[in-house]
Amino acid sequence: STQSTWDPTDFVRTRRWVRERVHIMGLSQSKLPQLSSSIPKTVYVTVKAGRGLKASNIIAKSDPYVELSIKQGPHKAQRQRTKVVRRELNPEWNQKFFFLILQGDTLFVDCRNWDLLGRDYKIGSASVCVEDMFEQDEMWVDLSEGGQVLLSFEIPEFS
Repeated sequence: STQSTWDPTDFVRTRRWVRERVHIMGLSQSKLPQLSSSIPKTVYVTVKAGRGLKASNIIAKSDPYVELSIKQGPHKAQRQRTKVVRRELNPEWNQKFFFLILQGDTLFVDCRNWDLLGRDYKIGSASVCVEDMFEQDEMWVDLSEGGQVLLSFEIPEFS
């Protein structure tokens, strides 16, 4: 007999699916689950791509990667990091990360240049309010030093 394994991503329903069902059933948005300040909710953040990133070396290229973090009060920050894309100012990462979020949290986006010998330094940074993740499935985030990073968000219906 073949044993099937349960994959939690099989049951992930995006906000778009929920919005469609809400519209079809005629429910108001206020009936959807709200964020809590004490009960964490799951969010999947995909770092898709970057564009117009700042060049950081003599050959006018960068070796960018993105570090995402959410700090919840006095607790240790949740951190995730993409792979490095070598010699590229318009990189594609397409990497998905999992976070637990609370009402009022902020997602910090740091785009950095990887350096083999020296210290990695910041190409640009930005922040996204967790509430914005519920309103948009995908967004280009403007970095402080120029350039943008494309993020997409999936929030499971039951998390």
